[in-house]
Amino acid sequence: MQPQKVEGDSIKYSTATTIDPCAYHKTMNKAGTQDTQTCMRKQEIGDLLAEKQKLQDVIDQNEEKLRRLNLIKHHKADLSKLQQLIVKWQQVSQQVLLQLQERAPADQRPTLGQLMDHMGIDENILQLDREQDCFN
Repeated sequence: MQPQKVEGDSIKYSTATTIDPCAYHKTMNKAGTQDTQTCMRKQEIGDLLAEKQKLQDVIDQNEEKLRRLNLIKHHKADLSKLQQLIVKWQQVSQQVLLQLQERAPADQRPTLGQLMDHMGIDENILQLDREQDCFN
C-alpha cells in the first residue's frame, strides 16, 4: 500500500494494492501446520525414545531375573550333592567334637553339650542328644 498525501495532516492509503486475506491465512496455516507437524514429530520422537528406554529397562530386568533363575536351577540340580556335603560336614564335626572331648583330662572332661555350648554350636545342627550325651 502506498500512502498518499491528502489535505491537512491525514494520510490516506491507496487501495491499489490489496491483500487477499484468505491467501495470507492459507500461508500462515501452511507454515503453522508445518511448525505444528515438526513439533509433533519431535514430541513423537521423544515419546518413542522414552518408550524405548522403558522397554530396554524391562529387558534388562528380565535378563537379570533369567540369570538368577538359571543360577537357582543349577543349584537345585546340585541339591542332592549339597545334602551329601551337609551329612559329611555333620559327621566330621561330630568326630572332631568327640576327639576334642577325649583329649580333655578325665577329671575335667566336659560333656558334648557343654563343649558345644562353649563353642556356640546349636545342638540341633549336629543332632546332639543331651540326655545320652551322644550324637544321633
